[in-house]
Order: sequence, then structure tokens, then C-alpha cells
Amino acid sequence: MNEAPPLVTAIVPTWNEEPTLGGCLRSLLALDERPEVIVSDGGSDDGTLDVASSFGTVRIVHASRRQRATQMNDAALLARGQILWFVHADSVVAEGSVRAMLAALEPARAVGGSFRFAVDSPAWRYRWLASMVRFRTRRLRVPYGDQGLFVRRRVFEGLGGFPDQPILEDLHFVRAMRKVGRLAALDVPLLTSPRRWESRGFLATTLRHMRILALDRLGVSPSRIHERVRR
Repeated sequence: MNEAPPLVTAIVPTWNEEPTLGGCLRSLLALDERPEVIVSDGGSDDGTLDVASSFGTVRIVHASRRQRATQMNDAALLARGQILWFVHADSVVAEGSVRAMLAALEPARAVGGSFRFAVDSPAWRYRWLASMVRFRTRRLRVPYGDQGLFVRRRVFEGLGGFPDQPILEDLHFVRAMRKVGRLAALDVPLLTSPRRWESRGFLATTLRHMRILALDRLGVSPSRIHERVRR
């Protein structure tokens, strides 16, 4: 008799994500290997919780703080899955995502990994951006949170979850994972909304990200970086 595959829990942190959350949840619940889905909300005052509640099987967690790291950690404490999958609310997952994760996490293989970054726009600048992210992920082995990070639960717990900081929690967690074992870079796309770049401008948003990373490389603390970039 074949052993049942381990349960995957998809954790979606939210704060005022009414416009995009529905598409994200529909894509997760349409997967053949349906994961447990938890929305961890940071105190939304729009229709985010109404959207989440309209999906009867989605669990809702009211996080102790509006901070993405805290929201994801709070949800992980209640997750039933052996595999934790962190998905941003403005993302849409592809069919086959769970199968690809489980294949990458077979015994003696990866401890975690990420998906192929793609932006939901045909514009050339987003194709260029996706190629840069692909290089960073495969050559430098540094995926970010908008690539659907996944990790074995025991590894996540052993690392203490995401660090308690207001920014760059994904980058610092990935660095910690790399010390434990290999990260898989899946070729399955995870489609991301272009809203971040469109609201602030593509160049301004890209330069902001570069500034954040430069400050991190210089050893500036996440709290100081957060204060600088929100001005």
C-alpha cells in the first residue's frame, strides 16, 4: 500500500489585500493535491477577511502583530502540514506546484526551495526582471519571498521560523536555510501581480529594492533599513 504524501500547508499573509486575495486562494484551492490554506491577517480594514471567509475551507488566523514575519510564524504554529509553503496574496500558483515541491523534498534531497518568478504582464521590463531573478535564484541561490518559499516543517521549527524583523525576513530566513541544506529552484512559475512596480513606478521600485539590499550588505539592521526606506 502506497504511503500518503505529506500534507502541505499554504500560508498567505495579508493586510488590505481585497483586490488580489481571491485570485490567490482560487488558484491554491484548484490544485489537484489541495493544500491546507491559512490566511494570516495583520488587521485589515478593507474586505480582505470577507474574501477569505467566502472560501469555506480556508482557515483565518488573526496575527498578533501586523508584520509579515509575525503573521507567517503565527500561522505556522497552527499549521497541520509537514511542508510549509509561504505564498504572497498577490500571487497565483500553477497546477503541478505541490507535486513539484514534494518531488524536490523527497528523502535526502532539498530542505526547501522556491518557484520560478514571473510577473503577470507582457511588458519587456518584467521579462527582463524575471531573467534577473532567475539568475539570482539559480546562480546565487538566493530566492525571495515573492517566489513562494517552501520548507520542511522540522527545518522551519529548528531555525526558529522567520526572524522577528520588519523587513528582509525572507532573505535572512533563506540564508539560514542554506546553512542547513540544499534549496531547490523549481521551474514551475509563480505568477506575481505587477502592482508594486506600477504603483510606484518600475525604476523607482527597482532602485528602492537595490537600496535595501545595499544597506543590508553594509550591515545596517533591518529595523534601521525599514525606517530609512519608509520615509
